[in-house]
Amino acid sequence: MIHLKTTCDNRRTKKDGTHPIVFRITLNSKSRDLASGYSCILADWDSKNNSVKPKTDELELMAQRIHDQKITLLEKIRDFELKKPHVTNVQEVKEFLSGTKEKIVTVKLFWEQETQRMIKSNRHGNARNYKSAMLGIEKYQTLKVPFSTIDYGWLTKLETKMIQNGLKTNSVAVYMRTLRSIFNGAINSNLTDANNYPFKRYKIKTGSAKPRVISIPELHKFFMFQANKDHYRYNAWNYGRLIFLLRGINFADLALLTSDNLKNGRIIYHRRKTHKMYSVELLPDAKQILDEYHCENRKTLLPILTNEEFEAISQLPYRIEQQRKTTNKWLNKIGKQLELDEALTTYVFRYSHANACKKLGFSKDMISESLGHGYGLAVSSAYLENYDIELIDEMNRAVCDEVTKGK
Repeated sequence: MIHLKTTCDNRRTKKDGTHPIVFRITLNSKSRDLASGYSCILADWDSKNNSVKPKTDELELMAQRIHDQKITLLEKIRDFELKKPHVTNVQEVKEFLSGTKEKIVTVKLFWEQETQRMIKSNRHGNARNYKSAMLGIEKYQTLKVPFSTIDYGWLTKLETKMIQNGLKTNSVAVYMRTLRSIFNGAINSNLTDANNYPFKRYKIKTGSAKPRVISIPELHKFFMFQANKDHYRYNAWNYGRLIFLLRGINFADLALLTSDNLKNGRIIYHRRKTHKMYSVELLPDAKQILDEYHCENRKTLLPILTNEEFEAISQLPYRIEQQRKTTNKWLNKIGKQLELDEALTTYVFRYSHANACKKLGFSKDMISESLGHGYGLAVSSAYLENYDIELIDEMNRAVCDEVTKGK
């Protein structure tokens, strides 16, 4: 049975501080709102009788006109129920009452619009992640559906398909979090109703990722490795060493370093992902590698990106990711040659630095600060040399000395 209720929608506030008065259509526990064209402040709304308080002539006239609208809608509902006694879709009822069929914006269409919006805002990394998640989900279920289609059952079915096809729990979580973000955006854009939000019941599961690290003796073997300068793996070897020597710098940040990041014997940079500032002492081994790659005509310190690629901002995330994959390929080959158990990647060197610090007895707080996982290095000036930085410098020197000893 179709129910109709007049209500003041206090979830939405207009610029003048009033809230829209709507007719709420409910069928099978699902609802849709139909605008009345009127609004009022909460103090003028009688929630007990679901009507405007006739405190003034203007409010009394508004209440009468809203009442007349409701009578008309109730008559239309009776006609609709006679024609379609077995109707189950509340959206169909709303379209009949409004007299117009609304254009249905599919999840995929809105997702693509959000991705384009990010690109226009120069958030190219986020845009790439959104696009990747959309394509990943579409391998298992179509997104060419209205938001009202996505409910608890739809989400659990998608999760089951992904798990059955070998996706790890954390990979599924990445897809689901992106879908949740898209759904929130659709609600904020009034493309779907908050009452239909499926993530109230569906909870995104996450698993504990196994740390991918190599031991201090294995790091020593890697640093002692002699790569042929004429071979592709030579650059990968140097990039792996630099990531470790620069306290586990992310590969994307390493690729984007320029001479502007060199200040008084330190590497000063903002991490691309979190925008936190890092100040890292440039140790002799790291300086030697950077000096070897020095080129006056290149914008970056390392030849990971060409000048053209560095300036093509919209393509940077894609190019950096491709270079990361190439670097990982050659790092993996070096690891196999050294007979290491863990497949070498740039990620392994980032977290092997933290693991080595832990093995040498440094505190979790210092390691967390070094990686920027806690409050990070809240340095207000690139030249600030405070107590915390000195302690982290000492930790990095101790770990790097241990790994490179005998070199």
